[in-house]
Amino acid sequence: MSDVRAVFTASYNELDAEAARLFRRLGLHPGAEAGVPACAVLVGMTVPKTRRLLERLARVHLVTVVSRDRYRLHDLLRLYAAERAEEDETPEEREQALRRVLLWYLHSVDNGHHVVLPAFHRVPLPEADLPVVPMEFEGVDQAMDWFETERENLVAAVRVAGENGADDLAWRLPAVMYGFFEMRGYWSQWRDLNRLGVEAAERIGDEHGLACNRLGLGDANWLLKRTDEAFECYRIAAEDASRCGDRWVEGFALRQTAVLLHDRGRYEQASGVAEQALAVFERGREWAGRGHGPADVGRLPARTRGTAAGRQQLRAGIGAVRGRRRQVESRVGALCTGASPG
Repeated sequence: MSDVRAVFTASYNELDAEAARLFRRLGLHPGAEAGVPACAVLVGMTVPKTRRLLERLARVHLVTVVSRDRYRLHDLLRLYAAERAEEDETPEEREQALRRVLLWYLHSVDNGHHVVLPAFHRVPLPEADLPVVPMEFEGVDQAMDWFETERENLVAAVRVAGENGADDLAWRLPAVMYGFFEMRGYWSQWRDLNRLGVEAAERIGDEHGLACNRLGLGDANWLLKRTDEAFECYRIAAEDASRCGDRWVEGFALRQTAVLLHDRGRYEQASGVAEQALAVFERGREWAGRGHGPADVGRLPARTRGTAAGRQQLRAGIGAVRGRRRQVESRVGALCTGASPG
């Protein structure tokens, strides 16, 4: 390893100041592979200038070209770059560079998520004065393609944010990637990210972060058919959301609780919880929540609750939610087999 480090050091010492700074900042990037815009954010330069510097690093074999405008560091080079950042930059410089790139990913994925699911819950994001504008997307396919390309970086970003004191970003990242992971079927990975999001929110005492991530954790467990865990996540998410005033999260946590109660044959209790969900949606003026079908089960007349007619009406509303899971599972199956999702 000492001989390899000597070769790396010789190449590094031959770089000009700007190229050297870019190389060591790449050691701070959450993942081993990065696009030019993310690299530009790390060094605070324009995309064209950063591209020229990356081409220079590629010529001396300090980075590898993966595809157009995308580069990778070999594992040993990445470790060496991180060592140089530790030695040649102040803690403040490293912290600022890392936070910039995490914010860039956060705002980019939020933009994409809003294109894919425009009616979905919006999470307030920290303001970001960035040297490169976050990604914007013209359509769903473009947003989904970008997510697929950056997925491992986004997963790593959640972990790195939590490990480096950026818990306000560590809980928000999973909360704005919800639909991407659900629609592509990465449910186990989604569950793991929401667990990290819960831990980050707990560290800083953020009830909104807890509510958002526990709802996502509940949905991931539901799709994985881990219903006992899902039930508990929904229960706590509803409580957290009630305390912080997020009626969207509270309403959907209650809605999903009603679904699980119905599946367990607890029809009257399911109807009561669905009524609570409907009331929460109406109180928060969350009309999208009201229109998702399961909340409508709260309108069961009192005389029909617990009767065969009441159970039939309840099943009709609950069926809309089950249909959502079947649609997601069908879409994922189609993606895995290469067929058209339809």
